[in-house]
Amino acid sequence: MGHRAEPTIGEWRVTWLRDAVAAAPRDPSGVDAFLTDFRRRRDEETARQKDARHQNFEVVALASLPDIGPPSRRGDYEEADWRTIAAAAGAALSDGVDPLDTSAIGRHAADSRNERDALWLYSLFADPVVVCRDRSGFVNGVHRTWHMRRAGVTHS
Repeated sequence: MGHRAEPTIGEWRVTWLRDAVAAAPRDPSGVDAFLTDFRRRRDEETARQKDARHQNFEVVALASLPDIGPPSRRGDYEEADWRTIAAAAGAALSDGVDPLDTSAIGRHAADSRNERDALWLYSLFADPVVVCRDRSGFVNGVHRTWHMRRAGVTHS
C-alpha cells in the first residue's frame, strides 16, 4: 500500500480538527501557533454565539402577542401558579441567571414553592416560547401563554 499524501492548499496542509476540516501549516514548527490561534478564534466565535442566544431571552408583555383561543388541553396547566412562575422567570433573568445553563435554571427553579411550579418555571427556559421579532406570532408556548394571561400575568 502506498502512502497517501495529505491534501494541501499552497503552504497549508488540510487536516481534521474536532470533526471540522481546517488548513494547518505544513511546517510542524508553526502548528502550535496555528492551533493556539485556531482555539482563540473558535472560543471567540462560541462566546459571540452564546451572547447572541442570551439576547434572545427577554421578558415580553403578553398583551403584545396575538390573541389565541383556549387551548385544547388544560389539565396540569390549570393547576400551576402562573403569576409566581412568571415572576420567578423574570427574577431569574434580572438576577443574571444564565438562561442557557440548565443546571442554574434548575437550581433557581428548586427555590419554587412546589415541584410542579418548578417544572413549569424550568420549561420557560428549557423549552421557551418563541416570539417573532415583530410580535406578529409565536410558537411553542401557546398553552402556557393562554394560561398565564388567564391568571392575570402581564409579562413573561
